[in-house]
Amino acid sequence: MAEKNAVSNGISTLLNNEQEFNVVGKVKTYPELTEVVSAARVDVLIVDGELFEVAGLDLIEQIRSRADVKIILLFDPQVTDFRECFKLPIEGFIGKGSTFEELGFAIDQVFNGNRFVSTSIVLPYLDNEIQQPRIFDTIETALLSDREKEILVLMANGFTNQEIADKIFTSKRTVEGHRQSLISKTGSRNTASLIRYAMYNGLIEPE
Repeated sequence: MAEKNAVSNGISTLLNNEQEFNVVGKVKTYPELTEVVSAARVDVLIVDGELFEVAGLDLIEQIRSRADVKIILLFDPQVTDFRECFKLPIEGFIGKGSTFEELGFAIDQVFNGNRFVSTSIVLPYLDNEIQQPRIFDTIETALLSDREKEILVLMANGFTNQEIADKIFTSKRTVEGHRQSLISKTGSRNTASLIRYAMYNGLIEPE
């Protein structure tokens, strides 16, 4: 608790020292938070990620029902899943340990209607995403037969079912069966999405 208070006090002191900011309140609990939001005019609300973990989406809904306020979530990206947080109706995301200059910039951005993600969050997230093996390469290709891969390449190059059948010396019905199997195995909605998915994941390259 002492560490949380130190962080809160530090942020408040820094913000109050800037003429463009005015801290209207500091809270430790969910009930205190909703009370302050209801009683005072709050333009930007900085919420500790640990409080959000406890209250969840209900926290955001309660805040929105009481005031037209922008929300900045302050959290540790090594503990909290940024991918899931980014789907939420939150305007700003600041990593614990970010500089005061970045926090001030984040407040300005969200106050003016923009979304903001600090570099301490987005850079490690992108590094992790880049290093992850592609799902199609590691899973889906193992499920495809050599014939299916051959047909997939022909499909990507614009050949019809009948033309593919003529090229590989089989029936049109057999090609149609392989096409449906490819769609099913990759979880695609249709042929077009199957081709886009396969090309995006590097499985095929049009001639």
